[in-house]
Amino acid sequence: MLDEKTYYQITRDVMKDICRRVDELARDDVQADITAGGLIIDFADRRKLVLSQQTPARQLWLAAPSGGFHFDYDAATGTWKDTRDGGELYARIGALIRERVGGSLRW
Repeated sequence: MLDEKTYYQITRDVMKDICRRVDELARDDVQADITAGGLIIDFADRRKLVLSQQTPARQLWLAAPSGGFHFDYDAATGTWKDTRDGGELYARIGALIRERVGGSLRW
């Protein structure tokens, strides 16, 4: 399990990176903001994705209109993996954004 300092650093870096990627999409129908304990991705239709730190479990939790997802850090690959199906965090967020904004969005 990650120590708390490392966990915070890794999760903050991930949130900053996701925020940057959303900003680079340069779309009016989606925007991202980092908050005290997480990241909120807002869509024009007022729906949201919320990525939050879950410090005691050393996980990231993603709340989406379609449901919730929990991610564990895989130190061997440096990625966050869904605890249910092993899906990768960035792939999941990219797919959820594409669902909301449509088209052939590149993430």
